[in-house]
Amino acid sequence: MESQEDSLPSPVNRFLAQHRSPLRIHERYRIKASPQQVFGVLGDLEGITRFFPLIHHATVDAPADCIGEGSLRVCSVRGMGQVNEHIVWWNPPQGYAYRATGAMVPLRDHVGLIRLTHNSDGSTTVSWQQFFRTRFGPLGWVFPSMMRLLMARGIRNVARLLGVPSTRL
Repeated sequence: MESQEDSLPSPVNRFLAQHRSPLRIHERYRIKASPQQVFGVLGDLEGITRFFPLIHHATVDAPADCIGEGSLRVCSVRGMGQVNEHIVWWNPPQGYAYRATGAMVPLRDHVGLIRLTHNSDGSTTVSWQQFFRTRFGPLGWVFPSMMRLLMARGIRNVARLLGVPSTRL
């Protein structure tokens, strides 16, 4: 049986091996839509403002105007200022991974990984993992609980945009 790290995309695995960032959050959701439909919302890098709470503006700088691996999403987040998300793995519609940095982000050595799996009933399982180490003392300790709530709300918003139900697994 392969370990969790062995099943990760190689750019994510390399970063985690270098920085030793532990898995802090792993949430799973089911959305009653195909992976292509779900990725159409989650993979719209500038469109994150439509579904993820607290992000009120996002721009993408893509190499050779091709959004995907190597792109930089710059998000304006209420209460945290600017957050830079470097896309380190991109595989539509299976998912993507991003490395987040920012002066006010209470995390370091962060990688977020979103993977989509097609289910036999036509729905999609969204696996969202967050690997990081905390900083800023108590704020860093509270952040995982807050992030779980924001992720759940974001997935509900994705389902709402698609006009379908979602559930937390």
